[in-house]
Amino acid sequence: MPFGVARTWGGARKGAGRKPRGRPSMPHHTRPKIDPRYPVQVTIRATSGLPSFRSPRVFGALRRAVSRASLDGFRIIHFSIQQDHGHFIVEGDEARRARGGMHGLAIRLALAVNRALGRKGQVIGDRYHARAADHAAPVCKQEHR
Repeated sequence: MPFGVARTWGGARKGAGRKPRGRPSMPHHTRPKIDPRYPVQVTIRATSGLPSFRSPRVFGALRRAVSRASLDGFRIIHFSIQQDHGHFIVEGDEARRARGGMHGLAIRLALAVNRALGRKGQVIGDRYHARAADHAAPVCKQEHR
């Protein structure tokens, strides 16, 4: 084959690659280190097509799952359930406990939603998004006299 003749296979092509799936996903970059001295604000999104998380049946199941998720060095300080996602403020005694606790929380939430709706399938749409809340002021400051 003479030089300069283009081949018909290989290389970048128009339309090649994984197709986008609606909303942009959480990139699979290494997450920043979590400092256990500060709480972490976490967002967990649901897949599309599920009923609202705020419906009475689903919300009750999610509330029970959240109440059981705080254990052994991992605590959920505050949470807010929206229609298709949830916000959580969590803290862990160690960075490893915070990571493991978040994975456990995501699993508990998915199982609770599927159980409440009588279905099987994916519930969590993507990786959770975590942001250190080290810039936040303390919620309650007590003075010791």
